[in-house]
Amino acid sequence: MNQTIAQPKSKPKGALIAALVFLLLGIAGCGFAAVKTVPYISDIVDFVSDLDQVASVRPMGEPVSFTSTGEDGIALLSGEAVCTGEGPSGAVNFERYEAFGPGTTVELGGVTMDGYILFDTESGADYTITCGAGGVAATWRPPLHRSSSTVRLVSSGESAGLAGSFFVLIAIILLIVGLVQRSAWKKRNQGPQPGQFPTQQGGPPPPGQAAAPPAPGQNAWGSPAASGSTPAAGTTATAPGSESAAPGPGHSSSVHRWLPGSTSSGAGQQPASAGVSARVAPFELAGADNLFELTTALVGVASESFAEAALVERLEATLAGFEHLELTRVGDNLVARTDRGLDKRVVLAGHTDTVPANGNAVPRVDGDTLWGVGSADMKGGLAVMLALAGNAAESPVELSFVFYAREEVAAKHSGLGELIDARPDLLEGDVAILGEPTGGQIEAGCQGSVRLRVTLVGQRAHTARAWMGTNAIHRLGDLLVAVAAVEPRQPVILGCSFHEAVQVVSVSGGVAGNVVPDEAVIEVVHRFAPDHSSAEAEQVLREMLAPHLGPGDLVEVVDVASAAMPAVDHPFIAGMIQREGLSVDAKLGWTDVARFSEMGVPAVNLGPGDASLAHTAEERVERRSIEASYRALSGAVAAAW
Repeated sequence: MNQTIAQPKSKPKGALIAALVFLLLGIAGCGFAAVKTVPYISDIVDFVSDLDQVASVRPMGEPVSFTSTGEDGIALLSGEAVCTGEGPSGAVNFERYEAFGPGTTVELGGVTMDGYILFDTESGADYTITCGAGGVAATWRPPLHRSSSTVRLVSSGESAGLAGSFFVLIAIILLIVGLVQRSAWKKRNQGPQPGQFPTQQGGPPPPGQAAAPPAPGQNAWGSPAASGSTPAAGTTATAPGSESAAPGPGHSSSVHRWLPGSTSSGAGQQPASAGVSARVAPFELAGADNLFELTTALVGVASESFAEAALVERLEATLAGFEHLELTRVGDNLVARTDRGLDKRVVLAGHTDTVPANGNAVPRVDGDTLWGVGSADMKGGLAVMLALAGNAAESPVELSFVFYAREEVAAKHSGLGELIDARPDLLEGDVAILGEPTGGQIEAGCQGSVRLRVTLVGQRAHTARAWMGTNAIHRLGDLLVAVAAVEPRQPVILGCSFHEAVQVVSVSGGVAGNVVPDEAVIEVVHRFAPDHSSAEAEQVLREMLAPHLGPGDLVEVVDVASAAMPAVDHPFIAGMIQREGLSVDAKLGWTDVARFSEMGVPAVNLGPGDASLAHTAEERVERRSIEASYRALSGAVAAAW
């Protein structure tokens, strides 16, 4: 299939460019400091070593008198001080004390001088100065260039040095950020070296032989294999470390990606296409020959609700190797479809998420039994779907494989619901099979559910004067008795026996130990058979409640889930039941078959595993259950209708 492959984003450069700019600024600042400060201090040291007239070292506060031989004077000090003095023009103008700088001192008269003070003089004039520090020396010739302030020169040099050091520090930080960004970019956009796969969440593919396409000359339907029934050249999946590990350059597999929240059915719009990442290890598919091992590998990839991405990436990498499949990704939902222009389509669907592990996150094989979270619910079903997808090129009907996220959490988060909102066209078909655990048998239809919140009102009063109030909790008594007395219907629909229920599932009320309560709240659930609509079921519940309600009482709808009729009369399902001798039971709980039923697609549940073990620490699935489910579905697809 010739499809556009999205180009990876360009390499991140901003941080590295900024680092270079700040590095250049830092070098310039440090250079300026060196140019202005180092020569200046050198001039002072050279000048002191060649003094024409040096007064002997004086103790603090003792005056020194001299005759100037130049226009500048310098007092060398053993510490910071303030100098005063008199000359022919009055008070001497002294500049501020400046230290020589780190590591720079001058030895004078046995005393170490750490800094200096400059002052103005007139050549040939007499001066007397006094400094409040450990010693003073003076000269009376110009020691420095006076075209600009020497103190400002030294200060600007120090400031430039500090600024330069700061800029260099910023450059180092930006360099680190830039390198981290480039490393992340490489991981996202570059494939592995030949023969290698980077480590993926959930671990590497299971040990064993390289992934194999369907057996040469044969497919799951017993027909000769067409050219499109095997993975395209260069796409054979292998275990890490073997010679070939990623789709080769001769195959242009890609996946249509739709952003969550899209509102189009897909008609007339172009999806964003992206090439399947070569660094993700595909699962090994070998038709019916490795179903148990494939299930083990699937359980080995953690996929708790809202964290299914790692598993979906590997499913995508696996199915992208087959030219007969067109893949579409919507969030963490993946749909693989054949499209050969046939007039009938079967949808096989299953959820990729699991409940949180309960000490069983790591799969464990004991003979022909696989233990681990999700083994029954429903990675055994996913393995069956994958095997059927790999062999779908020659099926006599079109096939759609729907891998959806977040089934084990609140319905508002459902990945299947996300697909219905964004791309309902991907779910269209004549019949649907959901791979929920049924022990390889048929669970038909499902019961719906209506939950109402009932608020009964009363009047508060002190319990010492209870006759002045109305106790809302007491009012619940008759209502609870009425609910408990409901005789549930047990309709038989298309041979499937359903069993309705009406139950109070929560009660709340009360204010304080000395207050007659003025409000009591209960929630009532009605599980109804599929011969009633949601509206009819709600009306049944309201009619039952009505005799026990009074003025001010409130009834609210909390939750509604539609029921689904058993689809055992559909020729595809009826033929499978007859051919495989499958048992049929009504589904008393709610499943996603109801979502398909609402779309006009009849659906049933059929998958490996025991539903009573799902969500427990004892969750497990048997090899024979997986193989029986595959045999039933592959036979049904081959026979069609």
